[in-house]
Amino acid sequence: MNPLDLAIIRGRLQQITDEMDLVQTKAAFSPVVSEMWDRANAIVDARSGEVVMQGTTGLPIFVSTMQATVESVLAECRDDLRDGDVVITNDPYLGGTHLQDVKMLRPFFIDGHLGLVLVNTGHIVDVGGASAGAFDPGTDDIFQEGLQISPTWLIRQGVERSDVLRLILQNTRLPADQEGDFRAQLNALAVGVRRLEELIDQQSGQGLLDAVDELGDRSEQQMRSYLEQIPDGRYTFIDAVEAGPDTDLAIEVTVDVVASDVEINFGGTAPTYNGPMNLARPTTVTAALSAFKHLFPDVPINGGCFRPFHFVFPDDCFVAAGRPHAVGGYVEGATRVMEAIFGALANVLPHQTTAASFGTGGVLSVSGLDAAGDFFATVFPMCGGYGASEGADGLLHGPTPIGLARFHSLEASEHEYPVRWDALAIREGSGGRGQWNGGHGTVFRLTALQPMSASLLGDRSRHSPFGVAGGGEAARLEARITTAEGEIGGPGTSTIRGAQLAPGDVVELRSPGGGGYGPAEYRDPAAIEADRLDGLFDVDGSTT
Repeated sequence: MNPLDLAIIRGRLQQITDEMDLVQTKAAFSPVVSEMWDRANAIVDARSGEVVMQGTTGLPIFVSTMQATVESVLAECRDDLRDGDVVITNDPYLGGTHLQDVKMLRPFFIDGHLGLVLVNTGHIVDVGGASAGAFDPGTDDIFQEGLQISPTWLIRQGVERSDVLRLILQNTRLPADQEGDFRAQLNALAVGVRRLEELIDQQSGQGLLDAVDELGDRSEQQMRSYLEQIPDGRYTFIDAVEAGPDTDLAIEVTVDVVASDVEINFGGTAPTYNGPMNLARPTTVTAALSAFKHLFPDVPINGGCFRPFHFVFPDDCFVAAGRPHAVGGYVEGATRVMEAIFGALANVLPHQTTAASFGTGGVLSVSGLDAAGDFFATVFPMCGGYGASEGADGLLHGPTPIGLARFHSLEASEHEYPVRWDALAIREGSGGRGQWNGGHGTVFRLTALQPMSASLLGDRSRHSPFGVAGGGEAARLEARITTAEGEIGGPGTSTIRGAQLAPGDVVELRSPGGGGYGPAEYRDPAAIEADRLDGLFDVDGSTT
């Protein structure tokens, strides 16, 4: 194609998905979407099933999972799709992540043929299940985690199926909020359709499809050009997910590189277990692809850049779990998959890889009745330190790299829920020491103002975020709840289930930092002095 035409179409597609992100955010009822941006929008090529474009503020974990969802839906009902349809699903085994992430798909026809699919994801706070908020460390299977929505028409040729919507809303504790969030997703899809129609009026339908083909091919070529720079070989790393007080699930990743093709093998990884830390296969795939996207950030997000990668899973492993295994805590394993790939490639890509991040979603769920007697439920995902890289210290108080969902505004959460925030502060000394230091974690402290239930689903309380190239480990997760009857949790605790809080009880979470990069003795003396002046380390450079 003419490079100028291609650039114009690419820019327009990016603008469309960005506008879809904005519309969904502004129209959503739940702070999880409107404040935390736990959502994403994309355009997918219906011919190949590959992602064409995703909004720049969409979560990385949703890139390939939305592609997998579209592929699954098209395989099941491609010939039954009509103009004006919207299909809804939250099946994690088809599309990845967990039941809270509800996907909606709207087909887009070009010259009478199915050409593209607009798709979005929104995190729904409550989908029923054993616990409000759904981040329950005690679930044993998917049935305890909530309502499963197989691919179902929510809108059929422009007509909303009120019976389907009513069925879904009857299975959530927050029907008004969830209906508002669903309509925000529908609004985003409608905006995407209008913008694509305007683009076709200017460029023609065939011109748009030709551009989609070329964008995918160029993205593949660029990714392969980077992969060819990795020496052929086999690179392995082992890490673990904490699945309980005495249970670790090993993740063993082997990356085989031959020319520009990469095979990612999870042989040696722990088998599935009866708990929520399992991952559906599409989740693991997108976590691994996100790792390579982090390593080569200038490669455009496009299904073409995923083509060089191939995956091998053992018959039974917790990172390729099938029905009915629970998957509600997928963030922990997905983050570990990404970091294990960084660890495997640290020696051959020293300029691109980073040390481990704080590495846990660390989601605190709270629910109960507010002062007016109305039911509330929400989740607070943890932020923490990022791993250092060559030439740069790690970020402080960053969202989980696999998700990028932002932390709640304190003012908004105090307005919406009966909690008082007493601390949101840098956890001094929690980053790994190195020539470049890991970022520091965060101290979160809140006081309950009404009786409520609280649960924590996290990781990294026993296994520290690792450093690379001689860098030091970071501090681990610490979680405790202080009540009139005593303390719950403490060092070594990453999960708490159903703690009953009275007014005045305090929850304190201290998130991990990120690992260091390079030997600490090589750190610039001026940087050490800056650390001391900022209060991040003691005078002698040790952690406080």
